[in-house]
Amino acid sequence: MAYFIGLTFIAAGLAISIPAFITWIELISSFNIEQAFSQATPIFTQLIIGSLLVTTGIGIIVWKTINNLTTKSPPSISIDNSPGVTLTLAGRDAAVTNTIHTLQVANDSNTRELANLLIKLQTAIKTDSSLTSESKLEALEQVKVLGEVAKSPRQTTNQQMAKTAIRVLKGMMSELPNAVKFIEACNQLLPIITKLLGLGF
Repeated sequence: MAYFIGLTFIAAGLAISIPAFITWIELISSFNIEQAFSQATPIFTQLIIGSLLVTTGIGIIVWKTINNLTTKSPPSISIDNSPGVTLTLAGRDAAVTNTIHTLQVANDSNTRELANLLIKLQTAIKTDSSLTSESKLEALEQVKVLGEVAKSPRQTTNQQMAKTAIRVLKGMMSELPNAVKFIEACNQLLPIITKLLGLGF
């Protein structure tokens, strides 16, 4: 699953940065310097966002590869029972809760509604026994991303991050058909969350 998330970040980054790079090259090649400079800010913003997403994706893949090479768990011990995983899961859940809490006290009604939706999604992830601890970690991370984005949903960078998080959750739905509670929550909540965040897919 970590590889899928990494590739998703890389694909999103390339989708943003390649068109911007091509546009910049075309403007420079046409010697239209005035127009090139007038569009420099949005173009370089796209390039930076794309680069960050690609770098994040590569980092996730490298981390997962190194982790696979260095982690040698005894065959008889399940990763779900590992104290380290449990501690990490508890920490991730607490981080999600803290992020959502900042939304619950917001003045904007849409933001408070988003907080309630994210709580329901968080609960479904935590209580779905069909999800492994690793899957719960990854899903909760996407909920945290959506919570952070909800603080400033109109920013371009945040919009791209939210879209990536939604895609990751949808990808997990496809890969984990037995996680009924998680899938039902996503089917019910993600369309509303998408609408409230103003995401255009």
